Amino acid sequence: MLDNKPYVGVTGVMWRRETVEILKVIDPNSFDSHQFMVGVLVNSLTLKDKDQLFPGRYPIRWNLTEIFTNDPRCLNILHFYTTCKKFSDQMFAFLELAGKHCHGFQLNFPHPDREQLEKYLNNTSAKRIILQIGRDIFREYDFNLEQIFTYTKQYEDVITDVLFDLSGGTGEFLNVPLAHQFLQRFTNAFDKPINCGIAGGLRIDRISEIYELLHEFPNTSLDAEGQLRTPQSDPVNNKLNTMCAHAYVTGTLSIINHAQNLKPVLAAI
Repeated sequence: MLDNKPYVGVTGVMWRRETVEILKVIDPNSFDSHQFMVGVLVNSLTLKDKDQLFPGRYPIRWNLTEIFTNDPRCLNILHFYTTCKKFSDQMFAFLELAGKHCHGFQLNFPHPDREQLEKYLNNTSAKRIILQIGRDIFREYDFNLEQIFTYTKQYEDVITDVLFDLSGGTGEFLNVPLAHQFLQRFTNAFDKPINCGIAGGLRIDRISEIYELLHEFPNTSLDAEGQLRTPQSDPVNNKLNTMCAHAYVTGTLSIINHAQNLKPVLAAI
């Protein structure tokens, strides 16, 4: 059973070789504080073998078992969207397809039913559950972080992580001031340890724009998708660019590890 470390993630992985290529020249010691999150997109259409709106991002269901590796650096997560109210059966079906190296799910839909999550968690060892706080929730609560926190807290005992994500894979860059407010309100604010993460248009040449954010909150998780794909001009069919993904992961880990090493020094001053 993995401990719930924060992560630096890449979503939209389609093949095992992409994970291998991203990680092959990264110093294993870089992963002391964070894991590498391998994000695989799935939805109801996946189970029905129906055509996807973004076929370059969603693997066919029979390929799911071949994607996740048994690499201790990896956190293997299915990023799950559904409109089905009784979705736990779909989670079990995906878990069986993804295999024993799957560690859990990110819920990419608002207001997941608690009873369905409890049903899932009571019958699995893949208990990493990331609750996405996306644009739908921000709009519903008129961007009021206190109300969004109240919404999130009702899931406290059935989630391990919460993710600030206004982009939803579109590549729209992170609203840094709002992300900062989110981390200020949510970090260490729950009655149990809940990891807080941010997502939104992240790539190597924009990591510098969240440098101060990561230094203030070095245990933050990060996830990237839309800006790591080529060609950018074809969002429907574009593919994961493993060189871009590798650069983003390496650069982000470098900043995080610098921030982690700096904390005890600053505390002693």
